[in-house]
Amino acid sequence: MGEQRKFVAPGPGVWMLDVTHCQRPRSRWLNELMEQSYAAGFREGFARYGALLDTIEYRAIEGFPYIAVRPLGAPPDAKGTPPKLIFSLLLRLHPALRKRRARAEQVLIEKPWREDRRAFVEEVLPRFEERLGALGREPIEAFDDAGLVAHLARLLTLLKEAMHDHFYRASSAMLPVGDFIVHARDWTGCAAPEAIELLRGSSPESVSAVTDVDRVATSLRGDPSLLGDVEGGDDAAAILARLRSAPAPVGPAVEAWLARHGDRLVGGHDLTDRRAIEVPATLIATLRARLAGQSPRAVADPSKLRERVPAAHRAEFDALLEEARSVYGLRDARMAIDWWSLGLARRAFIEAGKRLVERGAIRALDHVFELSSGELESLLLGRPAVGAGELAERAAWRAEGSVTAAPQFIGGTPGKPPPSEWIPGAAGRIARAFDVYIGMLNEDASTDPRSLQGVGASPGKYTGTARIVRTATDFDRVRPGDVLIAPITSPTYNVVLPLLGAIVTDRGGLLSHPAIISREYGIPAVVGARGATSEIREGSRVEVDGGSGLVRVLA
Repeated sequence: MGEQRKFVAPGPGVWMLDVTHCQRPRSRWLNELMEQSYAAGFREGFARYGALLDTIEYRAIEGFPYIAVRPLGAPPDAKGTPPKLIFSLLLRLHPALRKRRARAEQVLIEKPWREDRRAFVEEVLPRFEERLGALGREPIEAFDDAGLVAHLARLLTLLKEAMHDHFYRASSAMLPVGDFIVHARDWTGCAAPEAIELLRGSSPESVSAVTDVDRVATSLRGDPSLLGDVEGGDDAAAILARLRSAPAPVGPAVEAWLARHGDRLVGGHDLTDRRAIEVPATLIATLRARLAGQSPRAVADPSKLRERVPAAHRAEFDALLEEARSVYGLRDARMAIDWWSLGLARRAFIEAGKRLVERGAIRALDHVFELSSGELESLLLGRPAVGAGELAERAAWRAEGSVTAAPQFIGGTPGKPPPSEWIPGAAGRIARAFDVYIGMLNEDASTDPRSLQGVGASPGKYTGTARIVRTATDFDRVRPGDVLIAPITSPTYNVVLPLLGAIVTDRGGLLSHPAIISREYGIPAVVGARGATSEIREGSRVEVDGGSGLVRVLA
């Protein structure tokens, strides 16, 4: 089936496969949502922050996510770098570029990320959490079909807003963090990990799943009977049920933990990935680990690197570090809303799938994830729609499709963007900050698929048992002290972090999620170790060196 697929560019320009966020074709519902929210959010954010980019477009091609970067003032089919003289003339003469350069000057004065962060923490996040909590409490099993369709419509409305806000607010974190790294390297000659290490301890949302379960662990220590159940019981689902029904303080603490994290996706970015509540064994294993686990590391001490900064720039170094720390955790905080929203959507899709299986409209429950929003509504309401056979074919493609079978580029190969050094003034400073940040999201150290040399993301050496985790269905095998080997992680993996001794990922850079979370907990980590999930065998003994980026298979 895979050989019959045709990867055709959906529009002009070069389209690049987003390998960081998917391993196989995405669900149609999610792809529709991304196509509706992606470009608009980035366009608004880039304009607010003075970037010389119009937007980033998103299209699903055979189910895979592809993106196309659209520079401001350039035609959609532009490829390669224009001559420096031509580019300089465009910067001075093109109306849109002149306006954006003027905006860049104001950005460095106004520092709009401060207001964006305040608004998110004080207004946007509480509003989304309130709406998500209310949607999660809706008794969807009792709804008739029209009521379930209406519930999904409310979820879709919320998700469109959340996704737009996600991509808009990306610039709020990119600029201050990238700007600090650029200046720290210029002033001290330090390697990027030294600068990024100073941001450790300033992303509380990255460890919120762990801090919330710690409250449960604290309440359990006062109840020897329940504590014994948790530490010695075998039936995780039964243990979790008893904890939920226990009197205060245990029961309310467990319910608060699950209310905030139970419906969030774990292990991936799509509706096909499980919610935390669907993996009780992992939840109980996490609780056991936290009963004797370590706490997040304190905010890093900048004094040693600061001493290497020329005296004339130390006050500016302090100010840039403060700005970077203030927004460093914004990305994970934003993503938490998305995983919660998508988890609730999965819950509703499963309910719809049960009904459609009973009617014979689909052949298997998981085929419901192959439906678009309009198709699902039509089937639930009894209108003509896609047939069960076609859905089975879609499901087969999603099961066998892999990013390794999808071309990295469609429509040509991308040329290098104009060097940020060609851009004068504030616009050049902002361009350099964005370039550094984006480059560190996915910074593979090797293109050799057999190599186990990656990017050292969090220092320290650790030896342990390798657990290959590609989806949430693999979480049940993870035991305390294991080394997680994964294609990439996201905040959806936070539920298993307390169990880990080290992290290794196929992809990712110094500002990717596995790098951030490993630094927060002091877990040795190597990211961008291409081929780790295929070269390392399940259960093998591995040594992870988070300083050098080397992963060795010992036995």
